[in-house]
Amino acid sequence: MTNPSSALQNRFGETRAWGLSAISLLEYWRGVERAASEDRRRGRMVFFEQNFADLKVVAIDSEISRTGAKVWSELERDGNMVPVLDLLIAATALTLDWALATFDRRYFRKIQGLEVIEL
Repeated sequence: MTNPSSALQNRFGETRAWGLSAISLLEYWRGVERAASEDRRRGRMVFFEQNFADLKVVAIDSEISRTGAKVWSELERDGNMVPVLDLLIAATALTLDWALATFDRRYFRKIQGLEVIEL
């Protein structure tokens, strides 16, 4: 884990460690690639560099996969499914005992035991 970027530290005033799921990174770069204009694309790239470039990227491993399978089964049993990519992001946070920072809490709020920080 890395120290928080100054932007995250300034926003939350915390010294907690921050990291980035490889799935979150995939979703972010997809947004960059889908930008409606070159200016918007550049703006998204600058935003990433200013806020997230220094964070450790965490790949999906067997422990995260196992946590994901457990959460998936619980959600499925309760009829509260979430998209699989969001499930993997949540499983990463749960496995590493991290809070999950997101712009969209819609699905993450369904997952028990997950601390969600709205950006």
